[in-house]
Amino acid sequence: MKVSGTIPSEVDLWAPVPFDDLPLSLLQAAERSDWTTVRDELRAVMDGLTTDGVYGRALLQFVMSLPLPSDPVLARYRAAICIDHGDWDGLRRHLASNPIGAAELIGVRDSILAGTDNTEPPNTDAKHERFLFEVYEFVLQRAVRRYKRWAHRILAFYPDVVWKRRDIPPGRHFRLRRLQDGVWLAIAESHGGILAIAEACADEAQWLGDEGEPGRDVAHDLKTLIGYARGGPLDRDLRLRARISSPAGLSPLGSWETLFHVVPFYTYLPDDSLRWTARVGQQIANRLASPRAQLQARSWHVAAGLLEGLSADEAGLPGLLAESR
Repeated sequence: MKVSGTIPSEVDLWAPVPFDDLPLSLLQAAERSDWTTVRDELRAVMDGLTTDGVYGRALLQFVMSLPLPSDPVLARYRAAICIDHGDWDGLRRHLASNPIGAAELIGVRDSILAGTDNTEPPNTDAKHERFLFEVYEFVLQRAVRRYKRWAHRILAFYPDVVWKRRDIPPGRHFRLRRLQDGVWLAIAESHGGILAIAEACADEAQWLGDEGEPGRDVAHDLKTLIGYARGGPLDRDLRLRARISSPAGLSPLGSWETLFHVVPFYTYLPDDSLRWTARVGQQIANRLASPRAQLQARSWHVAAGLLEGLSADEAGLPGLLAESR
């Protein structure tokens, strides 16, 4: 059996990161204060719906650092980034600047901050908003069966609203959708379905979307871990943890989501992967102030303690059970 890859040391997903790997044309335009070009460049690489992408936290921090006056597109970028980082005060400021798709931002915010007894996504009559709110709701609930049904339903959904949105680059969006569809199916089947199907979906998803998309790393790790869970060798290093720790890593919210998609398989690994993930997950959930994200992170923290041989009391199981009731 091969080691599953080096586990990163402590990581601060709110710490400043360098901008060196961002597109040179974007950096040069900002350096000469050519804000028209900066806006045009951003619309090619920044997505107001799926903010985590090839350039990771570096691009998100760059957008927040720009001395640009707000407009509906930039307000959308900044508001979405505030959600990614649990900056609820910043979100309120940018919502006041009339961002594109404000109802989406409010619905996602409400799902993240909802109490542990919440079971339904925010109400909406817009189909694309309903799909968006549902995925957050089902992930935060850890509602495996509902998430699986959602992952199959969204395959038939065509988001024609994209053509009307100035904050979403359509080319990247539709390529990313193919990657996301594969990853979502792999996750759904790996948690509550057939592992052979999950492994096949993850295998295909590794080659979808654009080069460098973090979803490819999720697919790679899912395929590796599912294969190992099915009795195969652990013969490839895992990528997601190192990606998260890098400047091109996902936002705090995106890191929490992806880590907790693969964390059940970390219970099979003979290292500290589970403990590391539970610790990072708790740090993120605390900064997001999300009760359900905190509860899930706490659950895996307790699971790690039990696997390490601690008693139920030592691992914190009684407190977890009291919190979950």
